[in-house]
Amino acid sequence: MIARFRDRELLRQVTLTSVAGLLIGTCWVLRWSHASATAETTLALAATVLCGGPIVLGALRGLVAREVNVDELVSLAIIAALTIGEYLTAATVGFIMVLGSLLESYTSGKAKRAIESLVELTPDTARVVENGANRMVRTDEVHVGQTVLIKPGEKNPVDGLVVDGSAVVDQAAVTGESTPIDVTPGSDVFAGTFVHDGALTVRATRVGEDSTLGKIVSLINDAEKHQARIVQSADAFAKWFTPAILALACGVWLASGDFVRCVSVLVVGCPCALILATPTAIVAAMGNAAKRGLMIKGGRFLEAVGEIDTVVFDKTGTLTEGRPLVQAVHSLDGVASDEILVWSASVEQKSEHPFAEAIVREAERRKLMVKPVSQFESRVGLGVSGTVGGNRIRVGRREFVAGAEAHASGDSIGTTLWVSRDDRCVGRIAMVDSARKSATPAIGELKLLGIPDVHLLSGDRTAVVESLATEVGVDAWAGELLPDGKVERLRTMQQMGKKTMYVGDGINDGPALATSHVGVAMGAGASPLALETADIGILKADLSLVPALVRLGRVTRRRIRENLLVFAVLYNGAAIVLASLGVLSPIMAAIAHNVGSVAVVLNSARLIRWGC
Repeated sequence: MIARFRDRELLRQVTLTSVAGLLIGTCWVLRWSHASATAETTLALAATVLCGGPIVLGALRGLVAREVNVDELVSLAIIAALTIGEYLTAATVGFIMVLGSLLESYTSGKAKRAIESLVELTPDTARVVENGANRMVRTDEVHVGQTVLIKPGEKNPVDGLVVDGSAVVDQAAVTGESTPIDVTPGSDVFAGTFVHDGALTVRATRVGEDSTLGKIVSLINDAEKHQARIVQSADAFAKWFTPAILALACGVWLASGDFVRCVSVLVVGCPCALILATPTAIVAAMGNAAKRGLMIKGGRFLEAVGEIDTVVFDKTGTLTEGRPLVQAVHSLDGVASDEILVWSASVEQKSEHPFAEAIVREAERRKLMVKPVSQFESRVGLGVSGTVGGNRIRVGRREFVAGAEAHASGDSIGTTLWVSRDDRCVGRIAMVDSARKSATPAIGELKLLGIPDVHLLSGDRTAVVESLATEVGVDAWAGELLPDGKVERLRTMQQMGKKTMYVGDGINDGPALATSHVGVAMGAGASPLALETADIGILKADLSLVPALVRLGRVTRRRIRENLLVFAVLYNGAAIVLASLGVLSPIMAAIAHNVGSVAVVLNSARLIRWGC
C-alpha cells in the first residue's frame, strides 16, 4: 500500500514537472522567435505556479511554524525574479529546483526499495499441519511450535526447523547467499525463502515480527527515523546559513546597485548540496548493504563502522561453525574405533545434546549400524548411559565414566568424551568446533584494511581459544571469560582510545554488543537477544561480510566528504563568487546550483552498486 501511494505521488510530481518543462520550453521558443511577449509571460507564470508555488507555500508554512529551511531562499529568489519582470527566470528557477528534488527522490527511493522489497517476501497464508490434516491460515495466525507444510514453488512463511522432507531452498533475498542450498531434517530455514524441488515440514521457531524478515522490517523503520534526524540537523544548519546568504545578497545589491546580481546570489546560495551530502550517501549505502544481507539499524552506525580500528570476535558460532564435529575416536583397550563409535552413537541417539548429534552424524557418515538402547539415562553436565546389546555403556566427562581417571587425556585442544563398557574405560572421542572457512581470509583482509587490532574473546578454555586464534590468524585472545569479562576487556580498549566493533551471535554476547561502539550480530541464526542488541546484523553466516562492512563504511564516509568538500563548499562557493560578480545570470545561477545538487545525488548513487 505504501509503495503504491509513493508511486502515485511520484507520478503526480513527474507529471506536473513535465507540464512545467513543456511550458518553459515553449517560452524559450517564443522568445527566440520574437513572438508574442504576452503569451511568453502567461506561460512562464503558469510554470512558476506549478513548480514555484509548492516551494513558496513550504516557505510560508515554515515561517508560520517559526522554522527556517531552504525553501525561504528559493522563494526569495523566485519572488525577486518576478519583481524585476524576469518571469521566465522565476519559472526556470522553480523548475530546476523541483527537477533536482525529483532526481534526489528517485535515487533515494531506489535505494529504499532495495530494502523495502524484502517486506513483500512473506506469503499471506500458511499451511498448518494439525492432527494429520492441513488447513490454510493467515501467516500472522501461525504460532511458535506449530508445524507448517511448504510445497514446491512456495515461499516459507516462518523461521523454523525442518522436521521432515528435503528440498533446495533459495535464501538469496534474506541471507544474500548467491546459490540455493540443500536443506534436510535439522536444517534452519527462514521466512521469505523460496522452496524448490521438494516439500518441507517446518516447526515454527520465530514468527511475524520476531522472524528474521520481521527484524528487517523493524530495522527499516529505525533507519527511516534516523534519516529524518539527519534532515532535521540540516534544516537547523539552514537557520543561520539562510540569513547569511540573504545578508550577502543584500550586500552585493548595495555594493553594485544591481538587483539582478542579488537574485543570482539568492538562487545559487541555496545549501541543497550541503543538505543532500550525508542523507543521500547513507540511504544509497544502506540499499547496497541490504542487497548483501546486512541489516543496519541507522546511518550513524554505518558511519561509525568507517572509523573502526579494533575488531573483536566471539568464538563459538562466530569464528567457528557452532556445530561440534568428531575429530577422532581413540581406542584404549584394543577395541576397534568403529565399535566404540557404534556403542556411543547407540546411547547418544536419545540425547539432544550437540555432542550427541555430532556422534550420531559421524556414525552415519561411516555407515555404521546404530543399535537399540534401553535403560537410557542422562546426567546434565556429565553424560549419558544406557544398555546396548547387554552391555552398560557410558559416554561423557572423565569423572562420569568409570575407569577414565586412569588415562591421560592426550588432547589439550577441543573436548574429550570418554566411553566405558561395563565399568571399564575403552576409548575416548575427541570433539572439535571447526573454524569457519571464511574466518582466516576475513581476518587477513581486516589486517590488509589497516585494522591493527583483531581480538578473540571467548568463555571457552584458554587452550581451545589459543588454538583457534593461531589457526585463523588472530594475534590477541583471551579465554574463560564470562559476559562481564568481555565487557571489561572492551571498556579497557575504549579507554585506550580504540574504536571497537564486536562480532558475536549468542545470548551471552548481548552485553558486549551493547558496550562496543558498533555491535554486529553474526548469522540469521543468531539469538534474538543478539539481533535486538546489535547495531548491525549479518544475515549470511559468512565472515567475509565483516571486512566488506568495514569497506562500505569507509567508502560511505569518503563519499560524504567528497559531497561536502567538492560540491557543497568548493563548487557552490565558486558559484556564489561568480554570481556576486555578475558573471552568472539568475537562470545560469539556477542551472549551476542544481548541477551541484544533482552531482551530489549521482555521486551518492554510486554507492548503490558499489562492490557489485
